[in-house]
Amino acid sequence: MLDYETLDSIADIYLPLLGAISLTVTTITGITGRWQLLGIQAGALLTGLLIAYGLMFIDDYFRLWPLMDLDYSTHTAVALVLITFLIITLKQYVLFWISSLVLYILLMLYQGYHTLADITTTAFVIGLIVLPGALLFFRGSLKYDE
Repeated sequence: MLDYETLDSIADIYLPLLGAISLTVTTITGITGRWQLLGIQAGALLTGLLIAYGLMFIDDYFRLWPLMDLDYSTHTAVALVLITFLIITLKQYVLFWISSLVLYILLMLYQGYHTLADITTTAFVIGLIVLPGALLFFRGSLKYDE
């Protein structure tokens, strides 16, 4: 089995890697001149990340998760935003994206970064906010995604 530090390094690279892939997707959209789709993708990505980090700041200020003896999982929130973006933009890899998220969650649990309750409450709140927004952002983009 890999040691804690090696697993920690793997966990540390996951979100930057998802971010780099997401930026590559939007860059390719821009290079191909699909400006309307680029605006939709960039808007959705930025909005999702603002929500994830905005909730982190709200939780830091109001101490909402600690009121329940929990911890807001920024890692979970950002991962969900990026995975949602990648599932919508690179649909053919949906099983890969979902598998990577499940493995990341299992790694966070194994490493003791967060509890299952931390992760599920964060995922629930982010899902309530991000998923309807993602559907609105991308509903009209499918005709441009040919």
